[in-house]
Order: sequence, then structure tokens, then C-alpha cells
Amino acid sequence: MNLRDNKHFIYFAFACQTFFGAWYLMHGLNYYVEWVKQPPGAASLTRDLISALIATGLFDLVKIMEIIVGIALLANRFVALSVLAAIPINGVIFWSGMFLKADFQGRATATVILLIMAVMIYAVYPYYRSFFTWKTRLPG
Repeated sequence: MNLRDNKHFIYFAFACQTFFGAWYLMHGLNYYVEWVKQPPGAASLTRDLISALIATGLFDLVKIMEIIVGIALLANRFVALSVLAAIPINGVIFWSGMFLKADFQGRATATVILLIMAVMIYAVYPYYRSFFTWKTRLPG
């Protein structure tokens, strides 16, 4: 039996999607509204990374993507695309928490993000199957 056909896995994957969508939406909006103070990063390299992203304007792009992905995941629309869009952002969050911050909280956050992303990727994998076609033929 395929795990994706299991009712409990479907509920778990949807819970992960909902949690992640809310988390992304909250953190994306918080950058503009700031109801919770944005930490500058615990490690000096993390602070440097966030400062560089802010100075170059890329942090605005990241936060806009977080808002879009969060809304899409919560609305259960474009989920496979949203999961793909979240991978680079989560990669930076994972790397920062696991290797730059490298304390218990950073590693715990990095591990949870990795696990949630793995569940969501597995859940929507059938939509990605065609990406792995060895040789494609152009239409026409």
C-alpha cells in the first residue's frame, strides 16, 4: 500500500501543509507589520547574512515569497508549486540553523523544517514525476 493512499498520512501531510503555510505567512507579514521583533540572528554569520539580504533588497523578495507561499498553502492552491518555491528559502533557513547558529534551537528548527518539507514533497511527488523524465520530446 502506498503511504500517500493512507488516510492518516493524508491528514498528517495536510497538517504539515497548514502549519507550514501559517508559519510562512506569519513570518512574511511580520517583516512588514512586526508584531514580533525580528531577531537579527544569534550567530555573527547569521547576522551578517540577514544584514546582507536586507541591504541588497533580497530579504524583501524572500518575505514576499513567504507570504505568497503561505497563502497558497493555506488556501490549498498551487501546493506542488508552493513547495518547490519554498525549497531555496528553507535551504537557507536549514543551513543557518544547522551550521551557522548551531545551537539546540537552531538545529531543532532546521530538523523540523527538513522533516516537514520531506513530508510535503513526498505527498505531492506524483505532480513532480514528469520532471524526472530522462529524455523528453518537444511537442509538434
